[in-house]
Amino acid sequence: MKFNLYSSVGLAVALFLTMLHGSVFAQNDNVGIGTTTPHQNAVLDISSTDKGLLVPRLNTLQRLGVNPTVGSDGLMVYDTDLDQFCYWDENDAQWVCIGGIGNFGPTGPAGPAGPTGANGAPGVAGPQGPAGPAGPAGPAGPDGANGATGPVGAQGPAGANGATGPAGPAGAPGPAGANGATGPAGPAGATGPAGANGATGPAGPVGAQGPAGANGATGPAGPVGCNTANFIVKSNGTIAVCSQIFDNGTNIGIGTTTPANFLTISRNGTGTIWQNRIENTGAGDANTQIFTTNVASNSRNFLAGTEAAPVGFIPAANEGVFFPTGTGVAGEGVNGFSNGYEGTGVFGSRFNDGGANTGWAGFFQDDLGYTGALLNVSDKRIKMDISPIKNATELITQIEGVTYLHRLNEYPNMGLGQGLQYGFIAQDLEAIIPELVSEKLIDTDGTVSRDASSECKINSKEVFKTVNYTALIPVLVQAIKEQEARIRELEAKLAK
Repeated sequence: MKFNLYSSVGLAVALFLTMLHGSVFAQNDNVGIGTTTPHQNAVLDISSTDKGLLVPRLNTLQRLGVNPTVGSDGLMVYDTDLDQFCYWDENDAQWVCIGGIGNFGPTGPAGPAGPTGANGAPGVAGPQGPAGPAGPAGPAGPDGANGATGPVGAQGPAGANGATGPAGPAGAPGPAGANGATGPAGPAGATGPAGANGATGPAGPVGAQGPAGANGATGPAGPVGCNTANFIVKSNGTIAVCSQIFDNGTNIGIGTTTPANFLTISRNGTGTIWQNRIENTGAGDANTQIFTTNVASNSRNFLAGTEAAPVGFIPAANEGVFFPTGTGVAGEGVNGFSNGYEGTGVFGSRFNDGGANTGWAGFFQDDLGYTGALLNVSDKRIKMDISPIKNATELITQIEGVTYLHRLNEYPNMGLGQGLQYGFIAQDLEAIIPELVSEKLIDTDGTVSRDASSECKINSKEVFKTVNYTALIPVLVQAIKEQEARIRELEAKLAK
């Protein structure tokens, strides 16, 4: 007769048997898979001519990460690093691995030789193999005995004349010859320098003083200096006045006479959007660099802070926006990078001031991607009151997974996913496991295009219920373990 395993063994057994894609048959206390005649001595008889049975395959690190609980005696896995089956010994609280292929036993005695068979036909000669490498040269043999002296050869031809010897010493000088005729006179020499001036004669009588000349026109007045100390003067060439720049030799202030830092800029806004603007019109230079070159500095490099709290607006201490001139440009609004493996590219945190826990340390609207691992701090040192999850199967059976579509027409600027979605309804899950549901503020206009001249964004945040999907994993794991315990209990009953 057919056997309804779903109602007798539970959801986990039904899923297991469904994955086998084979027929299931049961009679009395025997269950057969792939056979309608399970062996009478077997509780479970699996039969196949083209498939085998696979148990879970884990490497050694994964196996040692399994923490068997009470009742897991005999739990078996296959260790892919050791190429061995390993089972849990509950009495000794350790894994026991079954060795691979055992040692061969001693060779049995040789059987009697059978009759010699007929010679087979000679095989085809194979091609000649390549010549082997030349062997090393042998050691030199001993010197042979000296041979007998040969006969004297015939006289050879006369040799060539030798090189000419060196010249002899020079002879003594001959007598001096008679004097030659006198040559023509040379050109006249250059004129010599002029002689020194003679002494100055006595001064003549002083002449009478001439009449005084008329006064010239008065020149233009020079620029007036700044009469306030430490201000830098600004001038247009005619008029000079005090500028807004104050320099006391230590600190510089713009708009203030009490600069507290090396450079202090103070200005009371008059309705403009931006108090300061640094614009780069060149194509080959970056805009601004703020860099600390002292490796021993313990100061922050840059701080963008605000104490603004306008009603109805969302103040931003720092905003990074990429303004593309067209589509298809993969720019980045904020780029955080650490040049060391121990560093953090982007860090976000928030302080618990005792208010409603509706904010975020980091929040993204629209798709969030990553290439490494998504990790949650789970160290035992930060935990207390640790207890196993109870009645996990009952909790899981109450949770309903659903498919749904987002209301994109009502919430077009939240970055919600398009197309068919899979998940849970937060309100339904809250009634079963309330700890997995939280209320958080989410901007319903978070993906609206930004403008460089805009003020603070209008506050369009609303409170929505959110689900901690990751925290469901321990509940699922515990439910599977509870199902496994029930399966073992039923198997034990079937074996009686």
